[in-house]
Amino acid sequence: MGCKQGNLRLIILTHGDFDHVGNANHLHERFGAKIVMHNGDSGMVERGDMFWNRRKGNILLGMIARILFGFGKKERFSPDLYIDEGYELSEYEFDAKVLHIPGHSKGSIGILTADNNLFCGDLLENKDKPVLNSIMDDSTAANASVKKLKSLKIKTVYPGHGKPFPMGSFT
Repeated sequence: MGCKQGNLRLIILTHGDFDHVGNANHLHERFGAKIVMHNGDSGMVERGDMFWNRRKGNILLGMIARILFGFGKKERFSPDLYIDEGYELSEYEFDAKVLHIPGHSKGSIGILTADNNLFCGDLLENKDKPVLNSIMDDSTAANASVKKLKSLKIKTVYPGHGKPFPMGSFT
């Protein structure tokens, strides 16, 4: 691994789904990096329950996810810091700020870099073409988040799933 002690200082979780938090605690323990996320998804990592704080909880799907993907007790952890809209990441030598973009989950965040590139987690995806993610907890919040993003001068979007795309190609 190209990462060395002291190189990795921050692990930003865009939301609490198990496919995005996977090795966060392992990397935290190995490299001493702080784990940060929005508190709206805190129970997902603290309880190992990706349906915590979601409107559309599904007990059966939760059980299947735990069985198939093994997310459970050993992956539980507490973030070092909760971040929200406007939080500046400059103290970690990353010229970027946090955007709260709920919809996929209540605690979904994006990271907007100083050069106007966006890491958006699972709000948007680009598997075949840039679209709103097919899995939304709150479509009203998701649409409000998209409206907010469209009001910014975002160049390139880096989604949690799929290829990067120019924001202008999202309709």
